[in-house]
Amino acid sequence: MSRMLGVLFCTAGLAVGQVGRIDTVGTTTYDWQTGGPAYRMLVNAAVSGLHAGWIYSIDSIPFPDRNMRYNFYDYQSGSWRWSLDGISVFAERSGFGNLDCDPTTGAALVSAHAGRPIVVARDTAPGAGVFEYCTGPSESPERAALAVGANRRLHAAAIDDYGQLWYSRCTTWGTWSVPMHVPPPEPDPGFPSHSITASKVSPKLTLTWVKYWVDSPQEGFYRTSSDGGTSWDSSAQLPAPPAFGGDTAPSFYLGVFPYYDRHDRLHVVAEVVPLRGGQQYVMPAEIWHWCEENNPQWSRVHRAGTALSTTSRLGYNAVLAGRPSIGEDRNGGLYVAWEQFDTANIEPSTDRARADVWYASDNYDNGASWVSAVRTTVPDLSSKRFPSVVDLLARDTLCVLYTVDSVAGFFVHGEGPATQNPVVVQFVPVEVGGLETRQDQSGDCGLEVWPNPSLGHVRLRFSLIAPSQARLEVFDFAGRLVKTAVQARLHSGSHVVDWDGTDSRGHYVPAGVYFCNLVAEDRRFSRKVVLTD
Repeated sequence: MSRMLGVLFCTAGLAVGQVGRIDTVGTTTYDWQTGGPAYRMLVNAAVSGLHAGWIYSIDSIPFPDRNMRYNFYDYQSGSWRWSLDGISVFAERSGFGNLDCDPTTGAALVSAHAGRPIVVARDTAPGAGVFEYCTGPSESPERAALAVGANRRLHAAAIDDYGQLWYSRCTTWGTWSVPMHVPPPEPDPGFPSHSITASKVSPKLTLTWVKYWVDSPQEGFYRTSSDGGTSWDSSAQLPAPPAFGGDTAPSFYLGVFPYYDRHDRLHVVAEVVPLRGGQQYVMPAEIWHWCEENNPQWSRVHRAGTALSTTSRLGYNAVLAGRPSIGEDRNGGLYVAWEQFDTANIEPSTDRARADVWYASDNYDNGASWVSAVRTTVPDLSSKRFPSVVDLLARDTLCVLYTVDSVAGFFVHGEGPATQNPVVVQFVPVEVGGLETRQDQSGDCGLEVWPNPSLGHVRLRFSLIAPSQARLEVFDFAGRLVKTAVQARLHSGSHVVDWDGTDSRGHYVPAGVYFCNLVAEDRRFSRKVVLTD
């Protein structure tokens, strides 16, 4: 089934042609949010709200106040918890971390580079802003990328001063394992090209990195564990996509972005640039998607530019289209967002091209084909950088976090002046299709299930427009009643119900397909949920 593109409309205060709504969640003078691939900085805690993170400072070089910053969008109130500028996560100077979410509690977890040890902060509840900390051993490496698994274990990929890649995990809060070096003969990662992803429905996790070669294509690698980091498959080279052709080889540039979807499939998105005769170019650039289960495994999402160019007008650490990230909707549709420079829109004070945010969606075919890309921002006097797409869409809205750089070019690297730059989340309306649809799409009562698939614990969220009698029941695939989760008169507003995977007698049900049915306000909603072993 082909998907329709999102509706374009205007919101007060936005430029004509802007897509959707834009909320400012914070500010920063630190305009170099990552030196490598995109990291996840926007996460949907499906029953409570959106977690947003970024690198914050209001100072100048050497940025003594630099910190990981956090804000939270509360679905129930429809507003951001800290409306002015979010809150700092760590007491000490920090940065270059990422964001994930506890699959059981919905609370945010944030990693950071705050010196040598791995350090992760965990909120006490979704949007509480009261963090507790878990610090690794003093010999642990730096720039830890964080992933939280289905069993709530923490996993970190990090590098050291020599560019070596390391892995550590935290199975009990407060205790990290001794870091494990990804062994030779696998090439060490470029600085910093590493990333990590963990499945939310199984113990799988995957490390990714790119090796920076001179005068030859930069190659991608990955390494997978199927048991939560206890044992590992051998490292494997990510095959190069069939980009460009002829005597022009594709080269990974900043790194790749890995993601496990809710069906436990590994996806990778990456930008590639051409290399010809030992010369690597930053234009043109292509965005590609890889999934081992597809045939062919690679599909092209988007191409930007035509002529070969090494122009410095893009600035430091950039290609024409790059830093893609990927998420999905409730029916398995995939969405990729990236930054793309407009070489016709130049900042005169720095001679740097300004960027916009683009996205593309697949045709509900696991990324085998893609709808033409959409530019979600309007070319103006600012540069929109470092987009991070939400991991799971909230109903029919694609959310993307990015920085609005007031002057194109990195102040951090001497390419322009220090400016106060808004950090924003853009809410883009999309048409969610696929095989599974809600029986009733009117009002705000729709039933949401997370995680799905699940290892056994499921959280169900719904909202009532007015006080109403409600009945929430779980049925097996044959239509037999498994458990009545709710049968009561409920107040208006949001409600959250946990199902622990047991039947009415308290026995755990077997893995399989189940249906959660909600009857309220004279309407019926049904959601399929898959329990896995």
